[in-house]
Amino acid sequence: MKRYFLGGGTGRADRQSVWWLLLVLVLMLVAPLQPVAAHALVIESQPPARGQVAAGPVTVDLKFNSRLDRKRARLRVIDAQGAASDLTIQDDGSVEHLRATTGTLSAGDYRIEWYVLSPDGHVTRGNVPFTVLATP
Repeated sequence: MKRYFLGGGTGRADRQSVWWLLLVLVLMLVAPLQPVAAHALVIESQPPARGQVAAGPVTVDLKFNSRLDRKRARLRVIDAQGAASDLTIQDDGSVEHLRATTGTLSAGDYRIEWYVLSPDGHVTRGNVPFTVLATP
């Protein structure tokens, strides 16, 4: 009696196919058990995305979904004309937050650009747009 595997035969090639299939199945079962390293992404921000703040210095606080390499992190504020100012990140010991304070901002549209290195070795970047309201 012949035994039929994947290819319908009983040869060496079919036995190798079965071993490869078993290997793939084992890897599929084991792989999800490994910790998954995620890219660092903003999960909360002050000012809030598309939010409004009063004119003057603006406190920036970005909370990320993972630890950050703070030495390689960068923050800057950019106005509607594209003029950018680097922000000094506060050294507060936090591993998931970047905090800074802008100079005095007048009414208009702005964005905070961020650039970080996450523990998985990937650089991520993004921005948080916001509006500064005119003082009454």
